[in-house]
Amino acid sequence: ASIEEASKHAQTPHPDQVIPLDTEREISSIPRDVAAAAKKAPHHQHDESDSHWVYPSEQQFYNAMRRKGWDNVPEDSIPLVLQIHNAVNEGTWQKIMKWEGTDQIRLVRFEGRPRDLSPLAFFYSKILRMYPAPFDR
Repeated sequence: ASIEEASKHAQTPHPDQVIPLDTEREISSIPRDVAAAAKKAPHHQHDESDSHWVYPSEQQFYNAMRRKGWDNVPEDSIPLVLQIHNAVNEGTWQKIMKWEGTDQIRLVRFEGRPRDLSPLAFFYSKILRMYPAPFDR
């Protein structure tokens, strides 16, 4: 399948989905490093000329969660979950620019590391055994 076909397929409702989800995507304020990203651009970032990252639609987000084994996610929660996801990314990007002391930086890629514990999460869950490991790690 082509990149365009794969991108459209992600917008197809899941077979057992009951509630329709929005397929519109939102352009983020996070600038892409287009030259570096073009080498390994994710299939859902389909246009190499885009200067900013594009967030997934509600449908893409839901499909990704189901594909990753999250079978008990209420469909009607996805719009709010996606708003939180996008807000966290935007807020984090603002903090990165503040840390770097410039707004002239570009993001090459997003990289999820769901099996890696942060040092603090490792300390609390493995050493002190005060809390279980975070659900998404």
